[in-house]
Amino acid sequence: MTDFRLGKGDILNSELQHYRLSSMTLMLTVAKVLKLKEFKRATLVAGENGIDREVRWAHIVDMPDMVDWSRPGELLFTTAFGLSVKKEAQETLIPDLDEIGVAGIVVSVGRYFHTIPVHMITQANEMSFPIITLPWDIPFYDVTRVITERVINDRYAVLQESLVVHNRLMEIVLRGTGLDALSETLAELVQCSVSIEDTSFHLISYANWGKIDEARWESIIHGQTLPIHREELNKLGIFDALHRKGRPVRVPPLPQIGLRYERVVAPIVAAGELLGYIWLILHHSLSDEFGMVALERAATVAAIILMRERAVYEAQQRLKGGFFERLLNARIGEEGNLREEARKLGLVLNDWQQVMIVHSNAPEASLLVLQKILQQALMNFSRSGVVLEWDKNIILLVAVQNTPEGTALAHKLWQTLNKEGYRTCISLGNVYSDIRMLSKSYQEAEETLTLASNLLHRIPVLAFDDLGTLHWLQHLPPEALGENKYYRSVEKLAEYDSNHETEIIDTLTVYLDVGTNALQAAKRLNIHRNTLRQRLDRASELMEIDLHSPRDLFEIHIALKAFALHTSKEHKGSVLPNESLPASLPK
Repeated sequence: MTDFRLGKGDILNSELQHYRLSSMTLMLTVAKVLKLKEFKRATLVAGENGIDREVRWAHIVDMPDMVDWSRPGELLFTTAFGLSVKKEAQETLIPDLDEIGVAGIVVSVGRYFHTIPVHMITQANEMSFPIITLPWDIPFYDVTRVITERVINDRYAVLQESLVVHNRLMEIVLRGTGLDALSETLAELVQCSVSIEDTSFHLISYANWGKIDEARWESIIHGQTLPIHREELNKLGIFDALHRKGRPVRVPPLPQIGLRYERVVAPIVAAGELLGYIWLILHHSLSDEFGMVALERAATVAAIILMRERAVYEAQQRLKGGFFERLLNARIGEEGNLREEARKLGLVLNDWQQVMIVHSNAPEASLLVLQKILQQALMNFSRSGVVLEWDKNIILLVAVQNTPEGTALAHKLWQTLNKEGYRTCISLGNVYSDIRMLSKSYQEAEETLTLASNLLHRIPVLAFDDLGTLHWLQHLPPEALGENKYYRSVEKLAEYDSNHETEIIDTLTVYLDVGTNALQAAKRLNIHRNTLRQRLDRASELMEIDLHSPRDLFEIHIALKAFALHTSKEHKGSVLPNESLPASLPK
């Protein structure tokens, strides 16, 4: 665990400092009530472990059905007249009040009740439900009045806090600053660490303050809340509660998975749409009133910022999209206008250019974040380029001299996205200097992406130049394939797999992909080497080929790729396996 402090930033003004410090003592609890001078003759007879319950109001009730007149957070006062009249109510009173969320009960003793029944004391102790007795001669008015005044004063203080918090956070909106400023300001207000995540739980902004735990470290390192943490929170019903309530939810410490500190999470919602989450990591106690007020205000401001960023993004998309569409359909004589448009977007089209396609299985809402990361990465790598969303992918038009240089840049971009927790693959077209040829670069990148999705799942960066024979196979007509005896042998093997529910064709493909390395193939397939050998022998028998013949191995490998390519056209798959992607919020 590490202790952090923010940089200087904005220093809390004296008014806010006054209210924030006072908030630590704002919440009135049963324990604090017992310390009031009006309660010096009171006795706590049960539920000692529950004296930290919050008292939101004092309520006098003496009817037998007092449960029907009770509300969460109330400290009930009763002479027990109703209980003496309807004694059967004593059996269920404490469990019913505890279920409602009543803070506790104060019983006047000396007339209807002289002592609290043993079974009620037993129930109260088991449920940590405070039972307090007061002598009969103490008027309820005297003790309830002081509690009511204290609650009203606390509510007024919370209102003042709310106004100060509101003003501080609205300054962020009015200044036009973003989520980083919001995170830092909120961390100052509540003096604990803050995280803002998108709907896929990717970290889009954070500010550390005070101690942090292992889970916090891991979310920063990996750029997202890890799957193990999301699964545990889902089991606890945290996300269901967020959907149901639409308000902040407390998360208890889970030290077994590295969450040593309590957390509070609030949904970021605009116009009924979930945009993300904002978290507080509580390394110290925080009053419900102050913490929830600050968090809810911050969630509202976060929604405003995200919607503003989306509006700017959509406007930029229209400009970039129009430019890219004209670029794909460029004609002779339009070069000058296109160069001027490109210059306004930060790209000089006089240089050699290459089209890259970045594909991710992340939700469409995350494409804005991906664009921001990629644009910043290009700046960090001193590269000029245009980044835009196109056909549910991210397109990059970048200035590079040749394919090896572009491939090296693509690997850097992929590593940047991977560190941020995004699982992607990047396909590249060839490099051209003629503006009118950039549409061809895009087509090449698109074909490369298609081949990667169907045949080359484990390659994160792939250039059109590296496709080799796969490019030829892509354009072979079906009748040409059927004339090849090796292709017909693969079809025969696929039919056998379908009829017998075997996996011989996949086994043979992996075996040839790893250069006939049996140990590596068995490991990749997660099977025993003997099982691998049995499948290969069966393949050799069915296809009537010699798996020790270099010529047969070469021909069958090509036929397997052609078969996979042409059969997958009817069932397009995703470039990325689903298990490698971050889970979204459960519905």
